[in-house]
Amino acid sequence: MSDKPTCEELEERVRELEKEASNPEGDHRYRQLFDTINDAVLVHLIDDNGFPRHFIQVNDIACQRLGYTRQELLQLNPHDIGTGDDTLGVDKIRETLMANGRAFFETVHVTKDGRKLPVESNVRTFEISGQRAVLSISRDISERKRAEEALRKSETRYKSLVELSPEAVFVHQEGIIVYHCCPVNSLAISSSYLITCPPTCSFA
Repeated sequence: MSDKPTCEELEERVRELEKEASNPEGDHRYRQLFDTINDAVLVHLIDDNGFPRHFIQVNDIACQRLGYTRQELLQLNPHDIGTGDDTLGVDKIRETLMANGRAFFETVHVTKDGRKLPVESNVRTFEISGQRAVLSISRDISERKRAEEALRKSETRYKSLVELSPEAVFVHQEGIIVYHCCPVNSLAISSSYLITCPPTCSFA
């Protein structure tokens, strides 16, 4: 198997893990492969309506990021590590998963000590030991979210500076003005004209 396993390969590893769990004398090579994955991997059972039951497999990264021991995490279900915020569209995600067998979305995991961890989750359903289960691969996107927030603040600060400028400010792209900020009454022309006007036109 490759260093970056596909979902199908992960499903097979989970099935082998279940076999290894019943054989304490085995070499547990699938557990070692499972725990070398850099994203959090969590597997839980679901009922006939798609509602989550408890986790049956989790890797080391999932335990480390969420702050639980493996034994503790296996006593929980996805709701226990969520925010409980309905605006995240939990029901819609469940409906998509049941209809399509897979879903891709951003959500927030809550760690044992209450920290909120933004993640990007790729989930899909599969069969294991005659039961329906969900494989979830969750990537920590905290750095990306911090960068997006820093960019948003920078853009807001720049816009504020521009709007407070006593001089007219124009931004053009490919010969067309795409943004303008003019002091009140500084230019006796309409905004609609400015947006379509090339930067070389004269306002005299």
